[in-house]
Amino acid sequence: METELLLEETDPFVRSALNVPLPPGIGESLHMSYDHRLFYVLSGSACVEMEGKRTRLKPGCVIYWTAGTKYTFHYDENEIPNVIAINFDFTHAHSALVQYLPAVTPQTYEPQKQLEYIRLKNAAVLNGRFVLEDGRELFPYLQAMVQEANTAIRFSDFLLTNLMRSVLVVLYRAAESELNRRGDDSFRKILEYVHGHFNEPLSNKSVAARFGYHPNYISQLFREYTDAPMHQYLLKFRIRQALNLLQSTGLPIGEVARRTGFE
Repeated sequence: METELLLEETDPFVRSALNVPLPPGIGESLHMSYDHRLFYVLSGSACVEMEGKRTRLKPGCVIYWTAGTKYTFHYDENEIPNVIAINFDFTHAHSALVQYLPAVTPQTYEPQKQLEYIRLKNAAVLNGRFVLEDGRELFPYLQAMVQEANTAIRFSDFLLTNLMRSVLVVLYRAAESELNRRGDDSFRKILEYVHGHFNEPLSNKSVAARFGYHPNYISQLFREYTDAPMHQYLLKFRIRQALNLLQSTGLPIGEVARRTGFE
């Protein structure tokens, strides 16, 4: 059963934090994990294949995927890449289980054994899988996690949880920024237009006409980049602007409503 959480409601449990080489021969078959994973490439080069898509890796890259993702790595075994490997859960619900859970092949994967089915409502990019081309901002946190996991003294688990919270926030921000830069530039322009005209009557149809697209394409872009249809995104944006005006000005509610697009 899927559980919905806000990113700030997570209580990460770090199962392992290791500085390790990728295992030899891993590219011979696909694998799946019962927990969530994050790898930071320290050295070497490789390709990661996730759900049929291959991406080339280099030092500084971050690979992130959630439980149940099909993945494998391809590389020259004469130059085995070294990575920081983080295995984690979003909650402590299964912290009593053995900490390291080996990956298995899709043929032997048992969905009922997957530790979590979590959906982050306000950080959709962390619900799936991606490669971050430049994850160097994460390195100090990950390095501290490896050191703390190796030390394993009093309050290490508590500190690892808080380090992982920081990692998830930094990862989310970096992934959103990088994916938006890589993504269709049209969405950036559309979002700027919506932000600049949020107090006007807006719809998929009117925005599509402004940019020469089909309304369904506008809806698709908003769902892809914000995990919500445009009208929901617009409503939340208007509410935030209205709250700002109510808290920072003496304007009457009717005027605040008029300025923020509420009839």
